[in-house]
Amino acid sequence: MSSQSGASPLILRDIVFRGAQQRADAQVITWQGGERHVQTLARTVERAEGLARGLAGLGIRPGDRIATLMWNEHRHIEAYLAVPCMGAVLHALNLRLSEEDLAWVIQDAEDTIILTDTANLEMAMTLAERCNCRVIAPGGEHDAYDWEELAATPGPTPWIALDEDAPMGICHTSGTTGRPRGVVYTHRSTYLHTLLISMTDFLGLSCHDRLLGIVPMFHALGWGLPYAACMLGADQVLPGVRPRPCDLLDMIHSEKVSCVAAVATVWGMLMEDLKAEPNRWDCSSLERIACGGSSASREVRQWFHDNLGLRMRRTWGMTELNPVGTLSVDEDGDDSGVPIPTLQVKLEDDDGNLVPRDGVTSGHLLVQGPTVVRGYLHDRNDGHFKDGWLQTGDIATIGSHGEITIRDRDKDVIKSGGEWISSLELELRIDDVPGVACSAVVGRPHPKWDERPVALVVRDSGADVDAQKILKSLSKLEKWQRPDDFLFVEALPMTGTGKIDKRAIRSMLDDQAYVLPSLRSLP
Repeated sequence: MSSQSGASPLILRDIVFRGAQQRADAQVITWQGGERHVQTLARTVERAEGLARGLAGLGIRPGDRIATLMWNEHRHIEAYLAVPCMGAVLHALNLRLSEEDLAWVIQDAEDTIILTDTANLEMAMTLAERCNCRVIAPGGEHDAYDWEELAATPGPTPWIALDEDAPMGICHTSGTTGRPRGVVYTHRSTYLHTLLISMTDFLGLSCHDRLLGIVPMFHALGWGLPYAACMLGADQVLPGVRPRPCDLLDMIHSEKVSCVAAVATVWGMLMEDLKAEPNRWDCSSLERIACGGSSASREVRQWFHDNLGLRMRRTWGMTELNPVGTLSVDEDGDDSGVPIPTLQVKLEDDDGNLVPRDGVTSGHLLVQGPTVVRGYLHDRNDGHFKDGWLQTGDIATIGSHGEITIRDRDKDVIKSGGEWISSLELELRIDDVPGVACSAVVGRPHPKWDERPVALVVRDSGADVDAQKILKSLSKLEKWQRPDDFLFVEALPMTGTGKIDKRAIRSMLDDQAYVLPSLRSLP
């Protein structure tokens, strides 16, 4: 319901400042090269108000787009609060993108100002000159406006009346199938998402917690966790510039962190460091951990359970969902999850017919709900919406109790001889083989079967795992479901959001210079 109806609008500012009022001494801690910067949440809000007044003094008005080019640190939290609550639109730039791609998304969003930290100042200045933007940075170096001066701008509270359907943020998708698309979040959708991920079933976050913000704040607004922490008054530990796994473990140890959410790759690296130096870090403060982006392998989940007593909660989502979509049904079960409240889901076959919810029959997953984006920037909606439903691009099953299991991405499912082969299932099984660090499975054109699966595998350091060992681990699968070929590589190409770039892999396999060893004769 829009604020035009006369009801109280769902505006972000009405919830994100609650924590500073209820627990003013909650801490926002930034680790910077081994040093700590600590300020209270109340001080963070005070500086956000000053920043908003300063931006207004520079001519920023409601609806203007403001980019951030920053790591996770206290000033980024200030920008998260200041920009949308003054009516402008926050556009968090992905630090992993190339200069060319960054320039493209800045121009696509029509950003007028770039807020940057010191580590990214040089790139910000280059982009500003290229895209005709102004820059705000700590210290005001290189002709940038001084963040500290703006944060101290005096005056009345800068928050204004807003419509709940007004945009508050823009996040660009990773663009694995072409140019990134801008996903527009509204105040209403983010307000509701903040409440929904604060439920017990997600991380059970409260004012008593210390949250380690590993998820980059440029990645789908940090999965919404910064806003939830601000609303609840939880302490936030921010890892600063290019944190290594050992740095993150130092923070858990020193700051007595209780909650952590991260992608599967990070959990795997943390496990390896803990295994290598088991007596270096005390992680006993950890109470709840969550994995998103893609599922952590069973090996990783089991290790954290057996060694730290932690059951990893799993989520599925996408940028278009604001971004969390499902939560794991139980902490030690399979990879299924139930939709967050308000999210409606259904499955359709290739002809648009509904697929039964029997937990077995796969179909194309469609979703709708108040946290689901209504469209893309510049109305780039072709092929993504159907009768008000977002076509997620995922192949899934839905069980009788509503549990969703993602079987594959629509573009990644392998169709061989008229049958579907789940690349995701193959990857999970291969990743569970001792000695395998990670894998990717893609379909390669075949003259008889249309497509056949090919697996790219990264070994753990020093491991002697080979194709025969992997094939034996897949013996419970039908022969036609197993990969025909394997390629052992040093690393897999990644997208800007830290996911395996299967488009790049397919391009690599199309290169005739790569000849994969045939394993069809193996049992």
